[in-house]
Amino acid sequence: MISINIYRYNPETDKFPYMQTFEFEKPKRDIMVLELLNQLKTKDPTISYRRSCREGVCGSDGMNINGKNGLACITPLSSVIKKNKLDLRPLPGLPVVRDLVVDMTEFYAQYEKIKPFLQNDTPVDIGERLQSPEDRDKLDGLYECILCACCSTSCPSFWWNPDKFVGPAALLQAYRFIADSRDTKTAERLQSLSDPFSVYRCHGIMNCVSVCPKGLNPNEAIGEIKSMLLTNKNKKNIITSDKVGYKIMNNMERFWATSHTAGAQSAYLESLYESYLKDSSSIPQDWKIYFDSLPQINGEQKEVSHREVINRFKAQEVNATPNNTSNKIETSIKQIKVLQLIQAYRNRGHQKANLDPLGLKPFRNCDDLDLGFHNLDSTDLSDEFELDSFDIGKKTARLSEIIQALENIYCGTLGIEYNYISSLSERKWFQKRLEPNMGNLNFDPEEQIYILKRLSSAEGLAKFLASRYPGMKRFGIDGAESLIPMVDSLIQNSGVFGAKQICFGMAHRGRLNLLVNVLGKSPKELFTQFEEDFELEGASTGDVKYHLGSSTNILTPNGEVHVSLANNPSHLEIVDPVVLGSVRGRQDRLKDKNKELVIPILIHGDASFSGQGVVMETLQMSQTRGYGVGGTIHVIVNNQIGFTTSNEKDSRSTQYATDVAKMIEAPILHVNGDDPEMVVFAAKLACEYRYNFKKDIVLDMYCYRRRGHNEADEPSSTQPMMYKKIALQDSVKTSYQDKLISLGVVTQSECDESEKNYRTAIEKGDSVVHNLATKPNESMWFDWTPYMDQKGDTKIESSFDRDKFINLAHEAFTVPKNYVLQRQVKKIFSDRLEMAEGNIPINWGFAENMAYATLLDQGYPIRFSGQDIRRGTFSHRHAVVLNQEDGEGHMPLTKIAEKSNTTVDLYDSLLSEEAVLGFEYGYSATSPLGLVIWEAQFGDFVNGAQVVIDQFIVSAEHKWERLSGLVMLLPHGYEGQGPEHSSARLERFLQLCAYENIQVCVPSTPAQIYHLLRLQTIRMMRRPLVVISPKSLLRNPQAVSSVHDLTDGSFQYVIDDSLEDVEKVEKIILCSGKVFYDLSLKRDELGIGNIALIRIEQLYPFPYDSLEKILKTYTNAIKFVWCQEEPTNQGAWFNHRHRLQTVMDRMNIKDEISLVSREASSAPAVGLNKLHKQQQEALVKEALSF
Repeated sequence: MISINIYRYNPETDKFPYMQTFEFEKPKRDIMVLELLNQLKTKDPTISYRRSCREGVCGSDGMNINGKNGLACITPLSSVIKKNKLDLRPLPGLPVVRDLVVDMTEFYAQYEKIKPFLQNDTPVDIGERLQSPEDRDKLDGLYECILCACCSTSCPSFWWNPDKFVGPAALLQAYRFIADSRDTKTAERLQSLSDPFSVYRCHGIMNCVSVCPKGLNPNEAIGEIKSMLLTNKNKKNIITSDKVGYKIMNNMERFWATSHTAGAQSAYLESLYESYLKDSSSIPQDWKIYFDSLPQINGEQKEVSHREVINRFKAQEVNATPNNTSNKIETSIKQIKVLQLIQAYRNRGHQKANLDPLGLKPFRNCDDLDLGFHNLDSTDLSDEFELDSFDIGKKTARLSEIIQALENIYCGTLGIEYNYISSLSERKWFQKRLEPNMGNLNFDPEEQIYILKRLSSAEGLAKFLASRYPGMKRFGIDGAESLIPMVDSLIQNSGVFGAKQICFGMAHRGRLNLLVNVLGKSPKELFTQFEEDFELEGASTGDVKYHLGSSTNILTPNGEVHVSLANNPSHLEIVDPVVLGSVRGRQDRLKDKNKELVIPILIHGDASFSGQGVVMETLQMSQTRGYGVGGTIHVIVNNQIGFTTSNEKDSRSTQYATDVAKMIEAPILHVNGDDPEMVVFAAKLACEYRYNFKKDIVLDMYCYRRRGHNEADEPSSTQPMMYKKIALQDSVKTSYQDKLISLGVVTQSECDESEKNYRTAIEKGDSVVHNLATKPNESMWFDWTPYMDQKGDTKIESSFDRDKFINLAHEAFTVPKNYVLQRQVKKIFSDRLEMAEGNIPINWGFAENMAYATLLDQGYPIRFSGQDIRRGTFSHRHAVVLNQEDGEGHMPLTKIAEKSNTTVDLYDSLLSEEAVLGFEYGYSATSPLGLVIWEAQFGDFVNGAQVVIDQFIVSAEHKWERLSGLVMLLPHGYEGQGPEHSSARLERFLQLCAYENIQVCVPSTPAQIYHLLRLQTIRMMRRPLVVISPKSLLRNPQAVSSVHDLTDGSFQYVIDDSLEDVEKVEKIILCSGKVFYDLSLKRDELGIGNIALIRIEQLYPFPYDSLEKILKTYTNAIKFVWCQEEPTNQGAWFNHRHRLQTVMDRMNIKDEISLVSREASSAPAVGLNKLHKQQQEALVKEALSF
């Protein structure tokens, strides 16, 4: 418990102030003092304190916290608690209004005295007075003063003379204008501050500096003002000097003239004087005048530097007598320096590492890796020092040994960054893995031969394809051949640690080589793709060979591992979140709670990893509840060039291409790709780290690109020096082979024979991977057969038992006993129980939640994520509610899911569209069993994920034969919310529709969204569903349904009007979404009976037959209109006009369908609500007129 003592005083009831004590349970997490007060106020509402509150910006909640002034909103409780006690008092020196609230009148009065505004009466031509950079430098930081009064009320001079001494805060502000060259009243301002109280009451005790929440230094500003006052007085001859000394002055003049030399300014004055002694021109002119006027010492004009004298005495103190004590002190200091040197290598040894195979990357100067930086030199090299945590097999070692070991460990062909990781256990783990071996790798001959074979296969395939298909694009691995043994090692070692599935994502560089040499793709199949000796069928478009994926089972020491490589478009890095979504789906399917059975490995390019924003978004998801996969192994194929860009000044602002990964504290292993043994060692280390810590890790393999971006590209025109070097560079296979021959591990003839056998196998088209599972375990593959070739018009059983429905509703909208709901949420849940009983109409939130409840009851798993989806952007869903007493969350749907042995996962996402939508697509593409939903906060937010839509959602089935049942909820509707929150860009989705690749629906009633979600889940067809969901309809009293509509209805592709006499209808308005309700309301208001309103609820695939069936009932209709809220060039019109007309032509209707909409516009909507209403009213009237 913490004892909180609060100053209490109510002048209306209390004669004297007193301290009231509260006992407060110490919070589990650190909180701010303001939050503590907020919690205490719930216990005693009479406590008074000020707050605005904008977290350290408003300055409203200043108070004295355990004896020191500060802002309650930015002061952590842990930083002020002393012996479990906390005293809170009002700011001292000002009248108390009540409790912790003070009257700031006197403080503001002093502030106003200094005239805190720019004064300049001269005319200005441009209309703005620009501040010079020099002035800005002088004033930098002063603008941050928030007038919280912490500094002034900590100053005793202000306490004693609050009506005269303007105080530190006002003086800080005064200097802003005194030092500003734009202000023409400098002399007048200085004159107003020249009295004994305004400035000279400052005694420099520095209280103001120690309490400023912004870290400003009022004392320095006061010193500058005094300096300027001094200069002003010099000019008036108030201070003069002669050969003897100073002339006699009166007491006040002497006070003014010498106050700037008071002890309070000693540190500032001493530093100025040292600068003066070194170079008198380096200090302000006024101080130079003052120092020049000082009396001469022994006739000498220039004095000896004080700092030099101090340092000399310090040196004499250390070296005075060479006794044992002084020696011990010196040795102890050096011991500390050696430990600092060890830590410096751990921190920055990577900057000195030999990483670039070409030797072109310049080394960065690392001062802290030099002996001199640590006050060590060559004379210390033979001295013995303790090693502390540096474990190299001994307790002590000579400094020369220590340095050699550090160089071998941290500055060889492996450079590792890990010391920024906040976890001590992780840092120690790396030290234990790296330091005892002192950089030595112990690969046995068998493993070395295996690595050589992997390199030989990589180079062999590259050369074969170059000779057989010269000039054809293949984005070869040449220069990065070590990728093959690295990936092979990652697979084998992941299997050792228990992985059953590994999911790869990578771009095109080296992809074909990896497919053949690691995943076992048949060379014959690859040749067929090069020669295009096949025909496409149906709607299939196919894709280029270096975008295609594959999957297989590979044998590892711990059994079979199913390995898949995801299909990937040319949009670099967009596959990253897709792969992670697929991994999460597999983990959930296998109930892999420890995230050990399915491993993601992403292979990047250096330019794309540092340049593509989706990388940052994907990294940011890595440790979140909804998107974590237990860590990803990232491999950077760092060929040091992006297409033609290799200058780091153009490609990035960071030292390394991998620096973005540091934001999630991912360790980074930089490795030289021409050292294949170190590459394999790094791969093993990465697998072990991921297994132990379930976090991302990065392998940055430095290599080069032997050819151009593609094989038809000539790179020397843009990188002449690099490609001169590459032309002379032996391949990694050649150099490693020479090394093993020299060691006697292999012979030249054995190498030649191995190459010959590989080439023969390739030419025959045989598989060249030795560790493929010849009889793969098919249970590791998911069977998609039931979901293939399904049609969208398949009928499902849409009804649901009414009694069971009501029981489920009570489960879904009932919270545990003693669970305190927020007032509005309590009303929502209460109303939903009434809806279930049929007492009031059903709204959207009820229907949507019941769709989930009934699906869970039937055993279908549900995953739903997006921004603020648990509550819903428009506060309509409330699938998760919070206890107002302790903040504990409760999801009623969980209980329903558990009863049916299924799962429901609802996650509020990070503020990302591209990565999150890609993740959910990946999840849905690997998990077709249930319902997977992503919701945009507003429909147009999906713009940020357009790449995912174009490259995966709408085209993956036809490019790669990949199915997905993903649902996208995109809030859409014209309610006057401006251009960016009105449109889900419906026209873009309709433009992408072909061969029934997606579904686009605009449900307009609660029953429709209920049946649509159920249809998408229960029907076996798995195609993406784009739902243009409503906003205002969520609470529109007209947009309601009944229990019967849900339990006994079904999804209607077209909704007919409910007119009693269809014979009267002469005009038919076709529409979708919210505009129907606007038209219906106006039609009823005007009493129009000859116009029918028909809603098309599914825009694609277009319901030709359903629409025709309804239109045939209106035998007297002669005019047909499509009405939309969107501008003419947006919405459904351009993409659906011909479809609407087709239905009319089938009915032999001669009239052409016409359009009522807003005028064509570049923006979706106007920004003025008034104008929106005018447009909407005009649109509705036009539609309803003949």
